[in-house]
Amino acid sequence: MRAPRDSSMEANFTSGIKDFVDLCVTGIVFLLGGFVTQSLSRWWTIRTNCVGGLWNALGNLSMLATSMWPTNSPEHREARELVARYSLLCFNLLFVDAQAADTREPIGESIKKLEANRLLLPEEGKVLEPLPARPTIVVGWLAAFFENALSPKSTMACAFSPTNCDNGRYSTIMKCVLDARTAINLGQSHLQCQLPYGYIHLILVIVHATCIANSMYSGIHLGSVIRQGVDNGSGPELFIPLILIRCLRIVFVPLLLDGMMVIGTVIANPLGDEADDFPSGSYMEELEDECLAVAAAIESFHPSKMVRQKVKES
Repeated sequence: MRAPRDSSMEANFTSGIKDFVDLCVTGIVFLLGGFVTQSLSRWWTIRTNCVGGLWNALGNLSMLATSMWPTNSPEHREARELVARYSLLCFNLLFVDAQAADTREPIGESIKKLEANRLLLPEEGKVLEPLPARPTIVVGWLAAFFENALSPKSTMACAFSPTNCDNGRYSTIMKCVLDARTAINLGQSHLQCQLPYGYIHLILVIVHATCIANSMYSGIHLGSVIRQGVDNGSGPELFIPLILIRCLRIVFVPLLLDGMMVIGTVIANPLGDEADDFPSGSYMEELEDECLAVAAAIESFHPSKMVRQKVKES
Protein backbone atom coordinates (compact mmCIF):
# COMPACT_ATOMS: atom_id res chain seq x y z
CA MET A 1 0.00 0.00 0.00
CA ARG A 2 1.40 3.41 -1.04
CA ALA A 3 2.30 5.71 1.86
CA PRO A 4 0.47 9.03 2.05
CA ARG A 5 2.32 12.04 0.73
CA ASP A 6 3.66 14.62 3.17
CA SER A 7 2.33 17.85 1.67
CA SER A 8 4.07 20.05 4.23
CA MET A 9 7.50 18.60 3.41
CA GLU A 10 6.80 18.99 -0.29
CA ALA A 11 5.74 22.61 0.23
CA ASN A 12 8.86 23.34 2.27
CA PHE A 13 11.05 21.79 -0.43
CA THR A 14 9.42 23.85 -3.16
CA SER A 15 9.60 26.98 -1.04
CA GLY A 16 13.30 26.43 -0.41
CA ILE A 17 14.05 26.15 -4.10
CA LYS A 18 11.97 29.26 -4.76
CA ASP A 19 13.93 31.22 -2.12
CA PHE A 20 17.21 30.18 -3.77
CA VAL A 21 15.91 31.21 -7.22
CA ASP A 22 14.77 34.58 -5.86
CA LEU A 23 18.17 35.12 -4.26
CA CYS A 24 19.95 34.30 -7.52
CA VAL A 25 17.65 36.57 -9.52
CA THR A 26 18.18 39.44 -7.08
CA GLY A 27 21.96 39.06 -7.24
CA ILE A 28 22.15 38.70 -10.99
CA VAL A 29 19.88 41.68 -11.60
CA PHE A 30 22.21 43.78 -9.44
CA LEU A 31 25.36 42.54 -11.18
CA LEU A 32 23.98 42.51 -14.71
CA GLY A 33 22.46 45.96 -14.29
CA GLY A 34 25.86 47.42 -13.46
CA PHE A 35 27.53 45.44 -16.25
CA VAL A 36 25.11 46.61 -18.95
CA THR A 37 25.10 50.18 -17.63
CA GLN A 38 28.90 50.32 -17.70
CA SER A 39 29.01 48.82 -21.19
CA LEU A 40 26.45 51.31 -22.49
CA SER A 41 28.37 54.17 -20.87
CA ARG A 42 31.57 53.08 -22.62
CA TRP A 43 29.66 52.66 -25.90
CA TRP A 44 28.20 56.17 -25.71
CA THR A 45 31.53 57.70 -24.70
CA ILE A 46 33.22 56.14 -27.73
CA ARG A 47 30.43 57.46 -29.97
CA THR A 48 30.39 61.03 -28.64
CA ASN A 49 33.89 61.76 -27.40
CA CYS A 50 35.95 59.44 -29.61
CA VAL A 51 34.20 59.16 -32.99
CA GLY A 52 32.25 62.38 -32.59
CA GLY A 53 35.20 64.27 -31.12
CA LEU A 54 37.52 63.14 -33.90
CA TRP A 55 34.88 64.00 -36.51
CA ASN A 56 34.47 67.52 -35.08
CA ALA A 57 38.21 68.13 -34.87
CA LEU A 58 38.93 66.94 -38.41
CA GLY A 59 35.91 68.78 -39.80
CA ASN A 60 37.11 71.97 -38.11
CA LEU A 61 40.59 71.55 -39.57
CA SER A 62 39.15 71.07 -43.04
CA MET A 63 36.95 74.15 -42.68
CA LEU A 64 39.89 76.26 -41.45
CA ALA A 65 41.98 75.02 -44.37
CA THR A 66 39.22 76.08 -46.74
CA SER A 67 39.10 79.56 -45.23
CA MET A 68 42.88 79.87 -45.49
CA TRP A 69 43.09 78.60 -49.07
CA PRO A 70 39.74 79.50 -50.69
CA THR A 71 40.64 79.93 -54.36
CA ASN A 72 40.82 77.44 -57.21
CA SER A 73 44.55 77.97 -57.68
CA PRO A 74 46.65 74.78 -57.77
CA GLU A 75 48.48 75.57 -54.53
CA HIS A 76 45.23 76.24 -52.67
CA ARG A 77 43.57 73.09 -53.97
CA GLU A 78 46.62 71.00 -53.10
CA ALA A 79 46.62 72.32 -49.53
CA ARG A 80 42.88 71.70 -49.06
CA GLU A 81 43.05 68.24 -50.59
CA LEU A 82 45.98 67.30 -48.35
CA VAL A 83 44.08 68.29 -45.21
CA ALA A 84 40.91 66.51 -46.37
CA ARG A 85 42.82 63.36 -47.36
CA TYR A 86 44.69 63.18 -44.07
CA SER A 87 41.44 63.77 -42.19
CA LEU A 88 39.70 60.89 -43.96
CA LEU A 89 42.79 58.70 -43.59
CA CYS A 90 42.97 59.34 -39.84
CA PHE A 91 39.26 58.60 -39.40
CA ASN A 92 39.55 55.40 -41.42
CA LEU A 93 42.63 54.19 -39.54
CA LEU A 94 40.78 54.54 -36.25
CA PHE A 95 38.35 51.83 -37.39
CA VAL A 96 41.08 49.75 -39.06
CA ASP A 97 43.07 49.53 -35.82
CA ALA A 98 39.95 48.77 -33.76
CA GLN A 99 38.92 45.95 -36.12
CA ALA A 100 42.37 44.40 -36.45
CA ALA A 101 41.92 41.98 -33.54
CA ASP A 102 38.62 40.64 -34.90
CA THR A 103 39.29 40.56 -38.64
CA ARG A 104 42.94 39.44 -38.23
CA GLU A 105 43.68 41.12 -41.53
CA PRO A 106 47.40 41.87 -41.99
CA ILE A 107 48.11 45.55 -41.78
CA GLY A 108 49.75 45.35 -45.19
CA GLU A 109 46.39 44.43 -46.75
CA SER A 110 44.71 47.35 -45.02
CA ILE A 111 47.43 49.69 -46.27
CA LYS A 112 46.91 48.45 -49.83
CA LYS A 113 43.17 49.10 -49.58
CA LEU A 114 43.81 52.64 -48.38
CA GLU A 115 46.23 53.19 -51.26
CA ALA A 116 43.64 51.83 -53.71
CA ASN A 117 41.09 54.29 -52.30
CA ARG A 118 43.61 57.12 -52.81
CA LEU A 119 43.68 57.98 -49.13
CA LEU A 120 47.30 56.97 -48.79
CA LEU A 121 50.33 57.40 -51.02
CA PRO A 122 52.75 54.47 -51.45
CA GLU A 123 55.57 56.33 -49.71
CA GLU A 124 53.25 57.16 -46.81
CA GLY A 125 52.15 53.53 -46.62
CA LYS A 126 55.75 52.36 -46.26
CA VAL A 127 56.13 54.64 -43.25
CA LEU A 128 52.82 53.65 -41.62
CA GLU A 129 52.94 49.88 -42.06
CA PRO A 130 55.67 48.96 -39.51
CA LEU A 131 54.62 51.54 -36.91
CA PRO A 132 51.98 51.43 -34.16
CA ALA A 133 49.46 54.20 -33.36
CA ARG A 134 48.80 54.87 -37.03
CA PRO A 135 45.86 57.30 -36.57
CA THR A 136 48.02 59.39 -34.25
CA ILE A 137 50.81 59.42 -36.82
CA VAL A 138 48.46 60.94 -39.39
CA VAL A 139 47.46 63.59 -36.84
CA GLY A 140 51.17 64.27 -36.46
CA TRP A 141 51.44 64.76 -40.22
CA LEU A 142 48.59 67.26 -40.06
CA ALA A 143 50.33 69.09 -37.21
CA ALA A 144 53.61 69.18 -39.16
CA PHE A 145 51.86 70.48 -42.28
CA PHE A 146 50.08 73.31 -40.47
CA GLU A 147 53.23 74.12 -38.51
CA ASN A 148 55.03 74.68 -41.80
CA ALA A 149 52.12 76.42 -43.51
CA LEU A 150 51.70 78.85 -40.59
CA SER A 151 55.39 79.67 -40.41
CA PRO A 152 56.51 83.00 -41.91
CA LYS A 153 59.62 81.21 -43.16
CA SER A 154 57.71 78.49 -44.98
CA THR A 155 58.76 77.66 -48.52
CA MET A 156 55.46 76.02 -49.49
CA ALA A 157 53.52 77.71 -52.26
CA CYS A 158 50.34 77.80 -50.18
CA ALA A 159 52.02 79.71 -47.33
CA PHE A 160 52.08 83.04 -49.11
CA SER A 161 50.01 85.14 -46.74
CA PRO A 162 51.70 86.86 -43.79
CA THR A 163 48.43 86.54 -41.84
CA ASN A 164 48.79 82.77 -41.82
CA CYS A 165 51.26 82.96 -38.97
CA ASP A 166 49.24 85.05 -36.50
CA ASN A 167 49.05 83.63 -32.97
CA GLY A 168 45.26 83.39 -32.84
CA ARG A 169 44.99 81.26 -35.96
CA TYR A 170 47.91 79.10 -34.86
CA SER A 171 46.32 78.43 -31.46
CA THR A 172 42.94 77.59 -33.00
CA ILE A 173 44.38 75.14 -35.52
CA MET A 174 46.70 73.43 -33.06
CA LYS A 175 43.84 73.04 -30.60
CA CYS A 176 41.90 71.15 -33.28
CA VAL A 177 44.94 68.95 -33.89
CA LEU A 178 45.28 68.19 -30.19
CA ASP A 179 41.53 67.51 -29.92
CA ALA A 180 41.86 64.94 -32.70
CA ARG A 181 44.74 63.22 -30.92
CA THR A 182 42.80 63.25 -27.61
CA ALA A 183 39.74 61.67 -29.26
CA ILE A 184 41.87 58.86 -30.73
CA ASN A 185 43.56 58.20 -27.39
CA LEU A 186 40.20 58.10 -25.62
CA GLY A 187 38.84 55.47 -28.00
CA GLN A 188 41.96 53.34 -27.75
CA SER A 189 41.99 53.52 -23.95
CA HIS A 190 38.40 52.24 -23.80
CA LEU A 191 38.92 49.47 -26.36
CA GLN A 192 42.19 48.26 -24.84
CA CYS A 193 40.92 48.21 -21.25
CA GLN A 194 38.37 45.44 -20.70
CA LEU A 195 36.17 45.06 -17.63
CA PRO A 196 37.76 42.92 -14.85
CA TYR A 197 37.67 39.23 -15.72
CA GLY A 198 36.75 38.25 -12.17
CA TYR A 199 33.67 40.44 -12.35
CA ILE A 200 32.62 38.90 -15.67
CA HIS A 201 33.23 35.34 -14.43
CA LEU A 202 31.17 35.99 -11.32
CA ILE A 203 28.29 37.19 -13.47
CA LEU A 204 28.53 34.10 -15.71
CA VAL A 205 28.51 31.72 -12.73
CA ILE A 206 25.45 33.38 -11.19
CA VAL A 207 23.67 33.47 -14.56
CA HIS A 208 24.15 29.72 -15.01
CA ALA A 209 23.17 28.97 -11.42
CA THR A 210 20.05 31.09 -11.79
CA CYS A 211 19.01 29.36 -15.02
CA ILE A 212 19.51 25.87 -13.52
CA ALA A 213 17.68 26.70 -10.30
CA ASN A 214 14.85 28.37 -12.21
CA SER A 215 14.38 25.31 -14.42
CA MET A 216 14.41 22.99 -11.42
CA TYR A 217 11.91 25.08 -9.52
CA SER A 218 9.59 25.44 -12.53
CA GLY A 219 9.63 21.67 -13.18
CA ILE A 220 9.12 20.65 -9.55
CA HIS A 221 6.39 23.20 -8.95
CA LEU A 222 4.64 22.25 -12.19
CA GLY A 223 4.71 18.55 -11.29
CA SER A 224 3.46 19.24 -7.79
CA VAL A 225 0.55 21.38 -8.95
CA ILE A 226 -0.43 18.89 -11.67
CA ARG A 227 -0.45 16.04 -9.17
CA GLN A 228 -2.57 18.03 -6.77
CA GLY A 229 -4.91 18.90 -9.63
CA VAL A 230 -5.26 15.25 -10.58
CA ASP A 231 -6.05 14.32 -6.98
CA ASN A 232 -8.66 17.07 -6.88
CA GLY A 233 -10.16 16.09 -10.21
CA SER A 234 -9.11 19.23 -12.12
CA GLY A 235 -9.19 19.15 -15.92
CA PRO A 236 -7.19 20.57 -18.86
CA GLU A 237 -8.52 24.06 -18.20
CA LEU A 238 -6.05 24.21 -15.30
CA PHE A 239 -3.15 22.18 -16.67
CA ILE A 240 -2.75 23.81 -20.08
CA PRO A 241 -2.32 27.45 -18.86
CA LEU A 242 -0.08 26.27 -16.02
CA ILE A 243 2.18 24.28 -18.32
CA LEU A 244 2.34 27.23 -20.73
CA ILE A 245 3.31 29.70 -18.00
CA ARG A 246 6.00 27.43 -16.55
CA CYS A 247 7.47 26.73 -19.98
CA LEU A 248 7.59 30.44 -20.68
CA ARG A 249 9.41 31.02 -17.41
CA ILE A 250 11.94 28.30 -18.23
CA VAL A 251 12.60 29.96 -21.60
CA PHE A 252 12.28 33.64 -20.63
CA VAL A 253 14.68 33.81 -17.67
CA PRO A 254 17.72 32.34 -19.53
CA LEU A 255 16.81 34.38 -22.60
CA LEU A 256 16.73 37.58 -20.55
CA LEU A 257 19.96 36.93 -18.65
CA ASP A 258 21.93 35.61 -21.63
CA GLY A 259 20.55 38.43 -23.76
CA MET A 260 21.89 41.04 -21.33
CA MET A 261 25.28 39.33 -21.35
CA VAL A 262 25.32 39.30 -25.14
CA ILE A 263 24.38 42.99 -25.27
CA GLY A 264 27.24 43.90 -22.95
CA THR A 265 29.67 41.82 -25.02
CA VAL A 266 28.51 43.09 -28.42
CA ILE A 267 28.74 46.78 -27.55
CA ALA A 268 32.18 46.39 -25.97
CA ASN A 269 33.78 47.27 -29.33
CA PRO A 270 31.41 49.43 -31.39
CA LEU A 271 34.17 50.22 -33.90
CA GLY A 272 34.10 46.67 -35.30
CA ASP A 273 32.74 45.43 -38.60
CA GLU A 274 29.57 43.73 -37.33
CA ALA A 275 26.10 44.78 -38.45
CA ASP A 276 25.31 46.40 -35.09
CA ASP A 277 28.58 48.37 -34.84
CA PHE A 278 29.03 51.97 -35.88
CA PRO A 279 28.67 52.36 -39.68
CA SER A 280 32.22 53.39 -40.47
CA GLY A 281 31.59 53.56 -44.23
CA SER A 282 28.63 55.89 -43.77
CA TYR A 283 30.60 58.10 -41.38
CA MET A 284 33.46 58.27 -43.86
CA GLU A 285 31.15 59.33 -46.68
CA GLU A 286 29.51 62.01 -44.56
CA LEU A 287 32.86 63.39 -43.41
CA GLU A 288 34.14 63.41 -46.99
CA ASP A 289 31.00 65.14 -48.24
CA GLU A 290 31.31 67.71 -45.50
CA CYS A 291 34.96 68.50 -46.29
CA LEU A 292 34.49 68.65 -50.06
CA ALA A 293 31.18 70.51 -49.97
CA VAL A 294 32.54 73.41 -47.91
CA ALA A 295 35.62 73.68 -50.13
CA ALA A 296 33.57 73.57 -53.34
CA ALA A 297 31.08 76.14 -52.08
CA ILE A 298 33.70 78.68 -50.99
CA GLU A 299 35.74 78.14 -54.14
CA SER A 300 32.68 78.73 -56.32
CA PHE A 301 31.27 81.62 -54.35
CA HIS A 302 33.24 83.50 -51.72
CA PRO A 303 31.10 85.54 -49.27
CA SER A 304 33.35 88.56 -49.83
CA LYS A 305 31.65 89.01 -53.19
CA MET A 306 28.52 90.09 -51.36
CA VAL A 307 30.36 92.83 -49.43
CA ARG A 308 31.22 96.19 -50.90
CA GLN A 309 34.91 96.35 -51.73
CA LYS A 310 37.18 99.19 -50.81
CA VAL A 311 37.98 101.40 -53.79
CA LYS A 312 41.67 101.91 -54.28
CA GLU A 313 42.79 105.49 -54.22
CA SER A 314 44.36 106.63 -57.39
